[in-house]
Amino acid sequence: MEARTYSAEVLGVREVVQAAGNGELTEEKLSDIACAVYSSDSGVSDLKEMIDGWEAFSKSFDSASLSNTILGYLRYLRGDLAGAEEVLRKEKRNVWAYYYLIKAALGLGRLEDAGRLVADARGRFPDSEKLPYLAIEYFCRTRRPEDAGKILEKISDDSDDSDASDASAAEL
Repeated sequence: MEARTYSAEVLGVREVVQAAGNGELTEEKLSDIACAVYSSDSGVSDLKEMIDGWEAFSKSFDSASLSNTILGYLRYLRGDLAGAEEVLRKEKRNVWAYYYLIKAALGLGRLEDAGRLVADARGRFPDSEKLPYLAIEYFCRTRRPEDAGKILEKISDDSDDSDASDASAAEL
């Protein structure tokens, strides 16, 4: 098993969030934010201060949509699911906004709403690798294991197809 090497430089919550506010929002950037928040003693309090002063903090972000998506994610990280839902409901152009909106709806027990959001998100972002797993979670929470199984089977089939094409390409 290969060990991953990390940089000796440790960025604070503000720096990591500021970096996420420019360019494409990726899973890695969101992960970096969570790591920065939860890996320091002051991370959670820094997060709260940042959220409280969000309008001024996020002025340099590339777009209002990106700003709202990150704010919703930060509220989600703090456990403010209702606050996250409120902000993310406005940002349905971004797969990550949808993803954390669905997570918030599931966390709040709004299963019917979560089901509608999952269907809408999967229609808008058919290439997302993360949304099918939220659909599986939704189906499990609503006691529909057959539907969850169909998605798992499709994921497995797609993975097998991808592995086969990777092997064929390697032979060339």
